[in-house]
Amino acid sequence: MKVWLDLPDDVAALLIEKGQDIPRAALEALAVDAYRTNRITGYQLGQLLAIPSRYELDGFLKRHGVLLDYTIEEFEREATPAPVCVISGRQGGHLSRFASDRPSDRRGRRQPVAVPRPHRAR
Repeated sequence: MKVWLDLPDDVAALLIEKGQDIPRAALEALAVDAYRTNRITGYQLGQLLAIPSRYELDGFLKRHGVLLDYTIEEFEREATPAPVCVISGRQGGHLSRFASDRPSDRRGRRQPVAVPRPHRAR
């Protein structure tokens, strides 16, 4: 779809920063508004503006004054440490169970628990 805008030069000068690509600025403004009002997702916004990563998209949104919709529940869930998977020192890389499930010795240190490898047919 192509869109044409007729703007008086004095109004366009107020809306667009000097040296900025006017069609790109208009597309970004339209896309940011659609994102703010939940008409498009972050993924769709990134595709529309050819922004390659979520990190760059977050920076773009920050520059345009768009706050991320991030609840305290999401923050707390992501702040909870994930279970740690420990690799034992033996050759072959036997994996232990999750660190929180391992038994501890008398000093409270966690002991590695070997998990058998699946049998491979030769």
